[in-house]
Amino acid sequence: MILNGNVSGGGAAQIAHMIYEGEKQKGIEAFFVAGWGEKNQKADLIICKNVIAKMLHAIRRELHGGVCYSNPYAANKIIKFIKRNKIDLVHIHNIANSYIGIKDVATIASVCPVVWTLHEMWSFTGHCGHSYDCMEWKEGCLNCDNLNYLPKVNRNCTAKVWIEKKRSFTNRNIYFVTPSKWLERKARESFLKNEKILTINNGISFGKQVRKVSTECNDILKVLFVAGDINNPYKGLDILERALELISESELITINIMGEGSLSDKINRKYAVSYYGTVTDKKQKEEIYLASDLLIVPSRQENFPTVILEAFACGVPVVGSNVGGIPEIIGENCGWVMKENSPDELCNILKKILNDKTSLYGKKEKCRQQFEKKYKLEKMIDSYLELYKGILKDV
Repeated sequence: MILNGNVSGGGAAQIAHMIYEGEKQKGIEAFFVAGWGEKNQKADLIICKNVIAKMLHAIRRELHGGVCYSNPYAANKIIKFIKRNKIDLVHIHNIANSYIGIKDVATIASVCPVVWTLHEMWSFTGHCGHSYDCMEWKEGCLNCDNLNYLPKVNRNCTAKVWIEKKRSFTNRNIYFVTPSKWLERKARESFLKNEKILTINNGISFGKQVRKVSTECNDILKVLFVAGDINNPYKGLDILERALELISESELITINIMGEGSLSDKINRKYAVSYYGTVTDKKQKEEIYLASDLLIVPSRQENFPTVILEAFACGVPVVGSNVGGIPEIIGENCGWVMKENSPDELCNILKKILNDKTSLYGKKEKCRQQFEKKYKLEKMIDSYLELYKGILKDV
């Protein structure tokens, strides 16, 4: 059974659905359960889909500083669903501040084994999904100065949350999976250090339109930026904009944007920009990647961004920041990792590419090869099935 905080939205939900669909295609009886969602969305069980349940949950969470310690209504529905369908194993994804509470994880793990894919740091911090330079999560989040880091809390209850997570998530029947070695290292530095932790890279089904990667050099460099909300400060659009301001040869670059939001008026006046908005059709999304030469990922924090895998599937090299799992994916052959996430550094890389496009096009086929070797959906699903078998063999 796959368990996620919501039915759709965000990379974690996408990965959860891909695993769910992949398991069903292999003839495995799989179920998708979500904390919330709309009635018409695809799930076998949506826990809180009526107004009363949502209101009660919101009140309970606000009374506890914006944290869901437990949702008895949700926990009971999940346990009943597990027993009714004789489920052998629950695979949790992103439940940060959702309708599933911290204590509810321990309740689920008392009924059957749990695999938990960590899509961020939330499981071992006092509240945040990414801690940036803060190391308080190693000691107990006693003095949190970053209550606005997502997911936000409305009062300083981080030490209490940290203790409750440690109590609920350790010494349980839980196997932790991280998509990146970076997150595995973080988890091993936390109170999860004595738990069972391994890395399974995310995989996707993408790039089916790619027949042959073009290595021809074009006069114009077509740059792509992708995010659900491109103006989300975590995604670093401002870094890209300031880098573009520093480039004088604006006629040599065009910009493709996938996601909601817009660039600054200054960049819109200086460059030719194509806005595609939110693209849900996979074929259209592939076409946009295939019409681009370079993906820019200047994020301030990431774990294992799916957009890079999508780019690789279409033979598109990447310039990315040196955070999270980004350097692991790009490596030495599939793009450029910025030594520091600054406009000057990004500007210098773009200028080098403009002066020598062969360095860019020489990486395109390597991107596609890397995708085929490491990031195909089938590889991820087979790795999880192998993990399930090993766990259930010992039950």
